[in-house]
Amino acid sequence: MKKFLLLLPLVLMSLTATPAEGPQGLYVERNLIGSRLGEAQLVEIYQRLPQWRAQKREAVYAAFRSVPEEYKQELIAQGEALLDKPFVSLSASEFLHYKDKGGREGYEAANRALRNAVSTLAMAELMEGKGRFSRKLMDGIWALSEVTTWCQPAHLRGAAKAAGLPLPGEQIVDIFAGDTAAIMAWTLFLLEDELKKISVVVPDRIRYELNRRIIQPNLTVDFHRMGLDKTPGNNWNPWINKNWLTVLMLADYVDEPTFLKSMDRLIRSIDNYTNWYPADGGCDEGAGYWGASPSAYYTIVELLTETAPEAMSSMSREPLLHNMVSYIYKMEINGRFFVNFADCSPLLSPSAEVIYLWGDYLQDETLKRYAAYRMQFDNLEKRLGSASIKDYYHIVTALKGLEDITPGNPLPEYAAFPDLQIMTARDSEGETAGLFLAAQGGHNAESHNHNDAGNFVVAYDGSPLIIDAGAEAYNSKTFSSQRYTIWTTQSAWHNTPTVNGTMQGAGIDYAAQDVHISNHARGSVFSLDISKAYPPEAGVRSWQRTITLNRGRNVTVEDDYSLTKSEKPHEQNLLTHLKPSVEKAGEIRLSGEFRGKVSNGVIRYDARKFKVEIDERELTDRRLRQTWGERIYRIRLVSSDPALKGKDKIIISYK
Repeated sequence: MKKFLLLLPLVLMSLTATPAEGPQGLYVERNLIGSRLGEAQLVEIYQRLPQWRAQKREAVYAAFRSVPEEYKQELIAQGEALLDKPFVSLSASEFLHYKDKGGREGYEAANRALRNAVSTLAMAELMEGKGRFSRKLMDGIWALSEVTTWCQPAHLRGAAKAAGLPLPGEQIVDIFAGDTAAIMAWTLFLLEDELKKISVVVPDRIRYELNRRIIQPNLTVDFHRMGLDKTPGNNWNPWINKNWLTVLMLADYVDEPTFLKSMDRLIRSIDNYTNWYPADGGCDEGAGYWGASPSAYYTIVELLTETAPEAMSSMSREPLLHNMVSYIYKMEINGRFFVNFADCSPLLSPSAEVIYLWGDYLQDETLKRYAAYRMQFDNLEKRLGSASIKDYYHIVTALKGLEDITPGNPLPEYAAFPDLQIMTARDSEGETAGLFLAAQGGHNAESHNHNDAGNFVVAYDGSPLIIDAGAEAYNSKTFSSQRYTIWTTQSAWHNTPTVNGTMQGAGIDYAAQDVHISNHARGSVFSLDISKAYPPEAGVRSWQRTITLNRGRNVTVEDDYSLTKSEKPHEQNLLTHLKPSVEKAGEIRLSGEFRGKVSNGVIRYDARKFKVEIDERELTDRRLRQTWGERIYRIRLVSSDPALKGKDKIIISYK
């Protein structure tokens, strides 16, 4: 084969680099809510709650009355389909399946089906208002109330986790329990009078269950996700706290001491979430979890602003909130295709209603236009015929607000997250045409972490060329000590080097260093040292990686390394869903399609330094197949140079 070395000079203007903060230096005592709501303000909130509830209830009823008749009828039809249908049984055998077999989806699906049936029946009754669905709704409420736990099998702890079944009397408040509680709370709030016509016991049963399953456990147990010890959290914090706050606000039976103590814990918990949040607004769990993190945080801000408008009046001017929300459009590649670092899928449809509501709250016209743009992927009007009772008011409100908003997608040319250590860049602002690059540093103990410091993805004309595979459907290994036995979490299955046969290590000490992010008219540059991401046996003294988008030309990946040993050839790993072929030395052609669109690409390398190995991986996981099809490919550029020091260069382009 003909050997040649293709070198392109890297011509850059003088750059002012932005160093990233270290992974342990992100905690800031902001206390966004606690600094505004002290005990006096919480007492005022409690005293205002009866009036607020009356106003809120009427506002919700009015919004529901405005729903077009066709969607009301659709909801009524869905309720009718449940009238003669038995409710799903949540059996002990299905619960044990997680412990015995490791599968999560069976019980979770059954739990969700029961919960959704209650929500659907409640919505059908609200839309029709004739009492026709009330008795079946009562049966659903009773069925949910009789379930031993609203927690999912994967989220048990202690003795219950060891046994594989929930312990009677122990209530663990996980994200599923929170969602169930919100559905029950909204049902009670809007349909109590109707349920009383059957029996006064039904509303009291809901109150009893909300108290014992949500209010009392959150009041007395220091769940780790609360962060009361100031440890970092994840999406569980705002997700559960928004539902806890919903229960406290909508409930009409919580006495003042219980309310004040609950609110003190809730505010300390949610403030810990934002105290740890990077100032740049980056979500370390990835764009796929934005909808369960800053998205969930909106409900908390909304409820507190409605009940304490004076104290919360300046909240909308907090820079952190603007950064947290704008993150989502900065991670978009094209339409439904997003940067998917961590456990995320690249195919997302962020909730248009939440983006609009945040935009309205923050008085950010860009966000409101983006929400209108997202409507083509997240059809809010269509969701009027199926949405959950806990989300319905937000959808109706957003639809009304979006009526006169012109759609717009920012598609920024460049976005830097120096705290999170991520950069996104494209050839032209506002255009999906041309090249797109996303690169990351970070550390290997982030929430939903993959061992992937120095990883990157490349797209052209909005379609992927070099990919991050994402994550398989969750199972018993996913969040256990066996997490990094899963291939999708390993650095060898990301676009990172394998050195002396050694992959990156797991843990906060395995991190990128000296991260610099910069931008100018001709390119965007992301540079970092990934040597500390590898354990000692890799023998890495330094590994400086520079990933550059050269606008209108290509993406270059340059590695300047120094090793203490060279026992095995190092490998440059590149993942793609496109079929690779080596047509001539130094050039790998990529061809295929993504979601019906033809894609092609070229990878150029030094044929004198590397030999090419291609691994074809058949995808058996449903989640991965839905994204990438039947298989993906790993290109391994295997070094033939045993030197302890060297420089590698890879060039990625469309042609």
